[in-house]
Amino acid sequence: MSNYQTLQDLFNLNDNELSTYPVVINNEHPADFSEELQNPLDYFIHGQRDKLMQYIGYISKTEAAYSRLNLPYPKRVRSDYKLKPNQLVLQFVRYKTRDSWLFIGCFDHAEIAVTPNGMYNHYPLTLNPKFSEYVGRLVVDYKRNQGDMGRVIKQTDNFKRMTVIDVLSKPMWVNEFR
Repeated sequence: MSNYQTLQDLFNLNDNELSTYPVVINNEHPADFSEELQNPLDYFIHGQRDKLMQYIGYISKTEAAYSRLNLPYPKRVRSDYKLKPNQLVLQFVRYKTRDSWLFIGCFDHAEIAVTPNGMYNHYPLTLNPKFSEYVGRLVVDYKRNQGDMGRVIKQTDNFKRMTVIDVLSKPMWVNEFR
């Protein structure tokens, strides 16, 4: 177990710095065009880097995806995942329980792009060395409150609610993720 109470304490961030680090929590999710269950934890553990990067960088479906799904393209595509230029993003994937999340890294992002298959808009992400000693090792508890929407934790009080459960002695991966 860790001696740190919150993620903010562990990362030694002051209140002003919290807004500079959006936190994204990634659940498993059914795939749009197959019966496959997309599981970002599996992608991370087994070194499926391309799948993981597209999954955690996902913003929205493209017009081509809506067409393929025989759905009308919305007048306004909504997404809670909006990053500012040069903003780092902290990424977590669901771990063993509903409220436990494994830290998979701090990432830089590029301008919004379309995935190679043309179906999704996403942020191309690159692993940043900041907090790298915790990649695949840090497990936090975060319970979403009723009314919390989306997968981006934006508000300072939500960030402060992330409490450290454990810092594992070895990273959780079969093939190193770099």
